[in-house]
Amino acid sequence: MYQAMDESMHEFHKKGQEDKKNRDEAEHIAQILLSYADLPLVFRCRALMIMGCSEKPGYVEWAKEAVRFAELGTASAQGPLTEGDQQLLANCKTLLEQAEEDYAERGGYDDGQGDVDEDTGDEDEGEVIWDSTNGWVNPADAEAEDDTDGAVERKTTAVVAE
Repeated sequence: MYQAMDESMHEFHKKGQEDKKNRDEAEHIAQILLSYADLPLVFRCRALMIMGCSEKPGYVEWAKEAVRFAELGTASAQGPLTEGDQQLLANCKTLLEQAEEDYAERGGYDDGQGDVDEDTGDEDEGEVIWDSTNGWVNPADAEAEDDTDGAVERKTTAVVAE
């Protein structure tokens, strides 16, 4: 059950980069998953990451929780960490860094409407998307790959290195 919900959540999240309704549905599924006390750690971290990708106030705190749970999982691991455990922790930390940078650049939480260039009225060209396969990518430079492995993406207004 959890895996099916996780997969649906990530599919909606991917589509949500272009459609607010899908983004809201991904966040709704994440909140449902987080309500289960017995939710396995990996699904909890992934749901927290979706919430950390939100444009709604509180995304930094959700990203911090993702890191906290990933660190709890690695600290309690029996034996050496798997590559998947290490990658999950790294993804959570990267998301937190981006969320904190986004928060600082915006000067706090905004109204969730996204940034618009005041001179042209166009969407900020510095937006990046987190793709677990490709890392941080700028959709203006290249299309993010449409993989179905549940890549976690975060649309931010972070400045892309030129």
